Amino acid sequence: MALDYPKSVFTYRFEDEVEDRNPPTASRWAAALAARSGAQLDALVAVPHRAVPNVFGASLVKNIVGGDNAQQGEAAEAIAQALRTEAGQAGVSANVAVASASFSDVRAQVTAQARLADIVVADASSDATGTQRELLSDVLFSASRPVVVVPASVTSLSLDTVVVGWDGTSPATRALNDALPLLRQAGRVDVVSIINDKDLGTGGRASDVVPHLLRHGVKANAVELESSGDAAHVLLHHATSNNAGLLVIGAYAHSRLRQLVFGGFTSALLKDCPVPLLLSH
Repeated sequence: MALDYPKSVFTYRFEDEVEDRNPPTASRWAAALAARSGAQLDALVAVPHRAVPNVFGASLVKNIVGGDNAQQGEAAEAIAQALRTEAGQAGVSANVAVASASFSDVRAQVTAQARLADIVVADASSDATGTQRELLSDVLFSASRPVVVVPASVTSLSLDTVVVGWDGTSPATRALNDALPLLRQAGRVDVVSIINDKDLGTGGRASDVVPHLLRHGVKANAVELESSGDAAHVLLHHATSNNAGLLVIGAYAHSRLRQLVFGGFTSALLKDCPVPLLLSH
């Protein structure tokens, strides 16, 4: 069934090394989403441009760094062309740009372009200190766009079953609203609350929000699960055991500093989630 949303999808790839590149799972998922909704696909393939320091022997360094920059640029263009071809085969209108710039400039470009899209699709990264995670954090905190994080193991877009994590908080509400057009097209939506993880309060249980979703034509049902201390694991187990094609949660309910220092629910799911994860902040 065709989707009426989104109308613009943005995806990006930042390749720090020529060898051992990540599989293009996010770009494929983004192209499939764009094809299903008749959306414009915009993509940025970026590589770091390494500057030459002003030191003794700089001419020799310049040759080495220049060759490395050229190699990176050629690899980025090859990735971009493959994405254009794949999008064309899917019948998607795609605008794919290539950028060779410093990491700080790449961060600014990614965030700026993300703000112009309905939804952002990004590759997963289990390394919390890596550049991919830094870019993802920038988009989540600065672009104010829903982000779908796609793990390397995912090969196709599926909305047969979607799982929504619900606790009644502002991030969960934002994620639910951002995902609503996708939820309407899902074959089944499980709204999951972890009832003994924390005080859910008024409106915090899955059964509280399901009537709202039913009024929007979502095939939703409430699921309330108990946790023995790892709520993220319980939610993820439910998603994987039910073959969910998408998991929807609010991102970073606590401060960013607390999440980086102590981890947290969102960080735990980002670290090892085999299901595409829609995050909103």
